[in-house]
Amino acid sequence: MVNSVMIVDDSVEDQYLTERSLSSAKLTTRFFLKNNGQEAFDFLKDYSAQKKSFGDEIPPALILLDINMPVMDGFEFLEKFEQLREQNPELESVKIVMFSSSENQTDMDRAKAYDFVSDYWVKSVRPQEIIHRFKEIFCQAG
Repeated sequence: MVNSVMIVDDSVEDQYLTERSLSSAKLTTRFFLKNNGQEAFDFLKDYSAQKKSFGDEIPPALILLDINMPVMDGFEFLEKFEQLREQNPELESVKIVMFSSSENQTDMDRAKAYDFVSDYWVKSVRPQEIIHRFKEIFCQAG
Protein backbone atom coordinates (compact mmCIF):
# COMPACT_ATOMS: atom_id res chain seq x y z
CA MET A 1 0.00 0.00 0.00
CA VAL A 2 1.21 3.52 -0.78
CA ASN A 3 0.62 6.67 1.24
CA SER A 4 -1.56 8.47 -1.32
CA VAL A 5 -2.43 8.90 -4.98
CA MET A 6 -3.33 12.11 -6.78
CA ILE A 7 -5.71 11.79 -9.74
CA VAL A 8 -5.59 14.79 -12.06
CA ASP A 9 -8.42 14.59 -14.57
CA ASP A 10 -11.24 16.86 -15.67
CA SER A 11 -13.58 13.85 -15.95
CA VAL A 12 -15.26 13.21 -12.60
CA GLU A 13 -16.34 9.82 -13.93
CA ASP A 14 -12.74 8.81 -14.71
CA GLN A 15 -11.64 10.07 -11.29
CA TYR A 16 -14.31 7.95 -9.63
CA LEU A 17 -13.59 4.78 -11.62
CA THR A 18 -9.85 5.03 -11.04
CA GLU A 19 -10.25 5.76 -7.35
CA ARG A 20 -12.64 2.85 -6.99
CA SER A 21 -10.26 0.43 -8.75
CA LEU A 22 -7.31 1.35 -6.54
CA SER A 23 -9.44 1.42 -3.37
CA SER A 24 -10.97 -1.98 -4.02
CA ALA A 25 -7.48 -3.47 -4.37
CA LYS A 26 -6.49 -1.77 -1.10
CA LEU A 27 -3.51 -0.08 -2.77
CA THR A 28 -4.07 3.22 -0.96
CA THR A 29 -6.67 4.83 1.25
CA ARG A 30 -5.99 8.50 0.50
CA PHE A 31 -6.79 10.17 -2.80
CA PHE A 32 -6.30 13.77 -3.84
CA LEU A 33 -8.65 14.55 -6.73
CA LYS A 34 -7.78 17.52 -8.92
CA ASN A 35 -9.70 18.70 -11.99
CA ASN A 36 -6.76 20.12 -13.94
CA GLY A 37 -3.03 20.61 -13.87
CA GLN A 38 -3.27 24.03 -12.24
CA GLU A 39 -5.17 22.65 -9.23
CA ALA A 40 -2.59 19.88 -8.85
CA PHE A 41 0.34 22.26 -9.24
CA ASP A 42 -1.07 24.74 -6.70
CA PHE A 43 -1.61 21.91 -4.21
CA LEU A 44 1.96 20.61 -4.57
CA LYS A 45 3.49 24.09 -4.69
CA ASP A 46 2.14 24.76 -1.20
CA TYR A 47 4.10 21.77 0.08
CA SER A 48 4.69 22.97 3.65
CA ALA A 49 1.01 23.66 4.31
CA GLN A 50 -0.05 20.36 2.74
CA LYS A 51 2.54 18.46 4.80
CA LYS A 52 1.12 20.04 7.97
CA SER A 53 -2.43 19.11 6.97
CA PHE A 54 -1.83 15.62 5.60
CA GLY A 55 1.42 14.44 7.22
CA ASP A 56 2.89 11.29 5.67
CA GLU A 57 0.28 11.31 2.91
CA ILE A 58 2.31 14.11 1.28
CA PRO A 59 3.84 13.94 -1.21
CA PRO A 60 1.60 11.47 -3.03
CA ALA A 61 3.44 8.34 -4.16
CA LEU A 62 1.78 8.52 -7.55
CA ILE A 63 0.11 11.12 -9.74
CA LEU A 64 -2.21 9.81 -12.46
CA LEU A 65 -2.23 12.64 -14.96
CA ASP A 66 -4.60 13.22 -17.87
CA ILE A 67 -3.33 15.19 -20.86
CA ASN A 68 -6.34 17.05 -22.25
CA MET A 69 -7.74 19.29 -19.52
CA PRO A 70 -8.86 22.91 -19.31
CA VAL A 71 -6.84 25.61 -17.52
CA MET A 72 -3.55 23.66 -17.51
CA ASP A 73 -3.11 20.46 -19.50
CA GLY A 74 -0.94 17.50 -18.56
CA PHE A 75 2.11 18.61 -20.53
CA GLU A 76 2.02 22.10 -19.04
CA PHE A 77 1.83 20.45 -15.62
CA LEU A 78 4.89 18.29 -16.39
CA GLU A 79 6.92 21.37 -17.31
CA LYS A 80 5.98 23.19 -14.11
CA PHE A 81 6.37 20.06 -11.98
CA GLU A 82 9.90 19.56 -13.30
CA GLN A 83 10.82 23.03 -12.00
CA LEU A 84 9.01 22.43 -8.72
CA ARG A 85 10.99 19.21 -8.15
CA GLU A 86 14.21 21.19 -8.49
CA GLN A 87 13.02 23.56 -5.75
CA ASN A 88 11.69 20.82 -3.48
CA PRO A 89 13.72 17.59 -3.41
CA GLU A 90 10.98 15.82 -1.41
CA LEU A 91 8.94 15.72 -4.62
CA GLU A 92 11.60 13.61 -6.34
CA SER A 93 9.98 10.46 -4.94
CA VAL A 94 6.69 11.17 -6.77
CA LYS A 95 6.00 8.93 -9.75
CA ILE A 96 3.78 10.16 -12.55
CA VAL A 97 1.75 8.01 -14.89
CA MET A 98 0.08 9.67 -17.83
CA PHE A 99 -3.50 8.40 -17.93
CA SER A 100 -5.08 9.64 -21.12
CA SER A 101 -7.49 8.69 -23.87
CA SER A 102 -4.81 9.73 -26.38
CA GLU A 103 -3.16 6.84 -28.19
CA ASN A 104 -1.01 9.26 -30.17
CA GLN A 105 2.61 8.06 -30.26
CA THR A 106 3.84 11.66 -30.20
CA ASP A 107 2.01 12.23 -26.89
CA MET A 108 3.48 9.02 -25.49
CA ASP A 109 7.02 9.93 -26.54
CA ARG A 110 6.67 13.47 -25.24
CA ALA A 111 5.48 12.22 -21.84
CA LYS A 112 8.19 9.58 -21.51
CA ALA A 113 10.87 12.20 -22.22
CA TYR A 114 10.47 13.25 -18.57
CA ASP A 115 12.52 10.96 -16.34
CA PHE A 116 9.91 11.11 -13.58
CA VAL A 117 7.10 9.81 -15.84
CA SER A 118 6.97 6.10 -15.05
CA ASP A 119 4.44 4.97 -17.62
CA TYR A 120 1.69 5.94 -20.04
CA TRP A 121 -1.70 4.26 -19.72
CA VAL A 122 -4.48 4.62 -22.25
CA LYS A 123 -7.81 5.06 -20.45
CA SER A 124 -9.35 2.05 -22.14
CA VAL A 125 -7.40 -0.28 -19.82
CA ARG A 126 -9.54 -2.45 -17.57
CA PRO A 127 -9.51 -1.95 -13.78
CA GLN A 128 -7.56 -5.20 -13.30
CA GLU A 129 -4.87 -3.89 -15.66
CA ILE A 130 -4.66 -0.61 -13.73
CA ILE A 131 -4.09 -2.57 -10.53
CA HIS A 132 -1.48 -4.82 -12.17
CA ARG A 133 0.45 -1.87 -13.64
CA PHE A 134 0.25 0.04 -10.36
CA LYS A 135 1.81 -2.91 -8.54
CA GLU A 136 4.53 -3.21 -11.20
CA ILE A 137 5.56 0.41 -10.74
CA PHE A 138 5.90 0.10 -6.99
CA CYS A 139 7.58 -3.31 -7.05
CA GLN A 140 10.24 -1.91 -9.39
CA ALA A 141 10.75 1.00 -7.02
CA GLY A 142 10.76 -1.34 -4.10
